[in-house]
Amino acid sequence: MGSTTRADGPAYNGEMTRPFCFAERDLRPSVSAAVDRGRPLDLGSSQHCAIVAVQIVGFTGQGRDDEVQLALRAAVFQMLITAFDAAGVGWEECPHEDRIDGVLVIVPLRMPTAVLIDPLLPHLQAGLRLHNRLSAAIARIGLRVAIHIGEVHRDHHGFAGTAINHVVRLVETPGSGEAPTAGGAELCLIVSDYVYDSVVRHCRGLIDPTAFQPVIATVEESRPRRGSGNRRPHRRSLQWAAASQVGPVPTATSRVTHSG
Repeated sequence: MGSTTRADGPAYNGEMTRPFCFAERDLRPSVSAAVDRGRPLDLGSSQHCAIVAVQIVGFTGQGRDDEVQLALRAAVFQMLITAFDAAGVGWEECPHEDRIDGVLVIVPLRMPTAVLIDPLLPHLQAGLRLHNRLSAAIARIGLRVAIHIGEVHRDHHGFAGTAINHVVRLVETPGSGEAPTAGGAELCLIVSDYVYDSVVRHCRGLIDPTAFQPVIATVEESRPRRGSGNRRPHRRSLQWAAASQVGPVPTATSRVTHSG
């Protein structure tokens, strides 16, 4: 997201000055609450959706005890709530699943996918930079965000499906984001080839499609050997990535964008 921010900084709404209040909103409503209100992804159903996976970089790193991890989770959830609402997506309209060191958010395709790139990411980056500017080193947050589109299934335990597997592997791509230090990145965005070709490359505004670089995101699958019932690993790669960075662009192995 090379052009995600400007030196003078875009103007965001006043909520960004207080995004981390624990009592500001109940963070617990998720898949079941969304279904109870008649939203998409009823139990046992599937739907074509946009999927956003968010992961805290170095969540279990040295010095990050239980107290720190809980504070990081609370801060990230509040940043996401503020960013989704400010972008007009509506956090409560999107079923989500806690992933311990992050969150998986399902966005119904009635929402334009482009808004997940801009303005959602600039709002998220604004909250992230404010948090890091006011935090001690141990509490500074680096985020990896992956976006994909595909069929999402829901059962009693949460979300499932090939599209979910793919976005989770994207957000876990090695090297696609480092700790938020002078040599790392605050925010790294990884998108699937499909999202890049159909959404990102047509973006205008704060997101520069040319800031994305092809990176290798290894996806392990199984394919039967011809003439036998045995299965062998099958790998495919080449996604697109961009990262919002503070220091030098970290080495990446997927199509990632870095903005600063």
